[in-house]
Amino acid sequence: MLSTDIKSLIDKINKPNYIGSLPSTLDDFLPRYKLNKFKEYLSPDSDYYFSSLNPTFSLELELSPMRIKYLSVLSLRDGVMPLLKFYVSNPRPKDESLIHIIDEDFSSLVPEAWRSQTLLRRFKSQKTDVESTHNNFIIFISPNYFSSPLEIVYSEIQKVNKELLPETEVYLFFSSMKLRGVGQAQKDDLWGYKIMELFAKHLETKNFRVINWNEYSALNLNSFLFFFINPLKFFLSDSFLLHDACQKGASPLVKDKKNDINPFSEHYHPLSINHGFILHQSYSSYNKFHSEKLENVITEFDQSESNKKRLFRANQFCSHEFESWAHDVAKSLYLENNSDNSG
Repeated sequence: MLSTDIKSLIDKINKPNYIGSLPSTLDDFLPRYKLNKFKEYLSPDSDYYFSSLNPTFSLELELSPMRIKYLSVLSLRDGVMPLLKFYVSNPRPKDESLIHIIDEDFSSLVPEAWRSQTLLRRFKSQKTDVESTHNNFIIFISPNYFSSPLEIVYSEIQKVNKELLPETEVYLFFSSMKLRGVGQAQKDDLWGYKIMELFAKHLETKNFRVINWNEYSALNLNSFLFFFINPLKFFLSDSFLLHDACQKGASPLVKDKKNDINPFSEHYHPLSINHGFILHQSYSSYNKFHSEKLENVITEFDQSESNKKRLFRANQFCSHEFESWAHDVAKSLYLENNSDNSG
């Protein structure tokens, strides 16, 4: 039986509700433009998938707060940077009846005022017949330095190597290729070429190749293992590609985390016959460094309009100062979470 606290939240989640589309207006032109550029840059990671949990980006909430008026739950797909921006702009909930769901790796970032109505999600594969002798692997990799610094990608490649056989055929898919193309994805700040060099040097199979969106779409993934390289989860934490691969029968390369959640305080929410989310409230200890800095930024943000303009410029998603701080937080979280889960 679920604990009383989480059961009340799950009961709200199970009520029918969904986000409907709203017409554009002149007032929301700039927020909609930024949202479209944000999602276009990250596509297909940012592509929509259906779930009764209402997966969405916090940027979408800026367009019209009225869109969430009749909802009981939102599953935020935000990465570290947009989630921090959301908490700075909304230090306290405006609707105490609305449940938010975020990636469990971000639990130490959730302000105290939000914790009672925030659930944490953990990916769960339901496929139990996965063997290490699979000869087809596909690696999805997020499209930029902020999500995947080279030194951390090297560490992620070592995780892959533990599961590889010499004859394994590996497909590498830059997850920005759908709209921007292979060449553009590979040459962005020379990051793509450096990534290719890293894989060529350190992946313990020479049988790998880059595929484009059409080639990926044509694959029969039933015999595939997949690995998603998005270590810092800087822009997003919930990718369409993850759900697409699972629905098509692929299995995760790296095993699920150890189940360290109290079984009386968790709820499994299926997304397909192959996968779903575990929802829980097992928060990590509140990181003092993160929380103090977040409170300082919130205070600074609230003090004046000039500070708001400096932190979140109208023609940009955020300032370089805020972006740099968010990147430091993302790297810190990666080290904390991987240290906790090692061994």
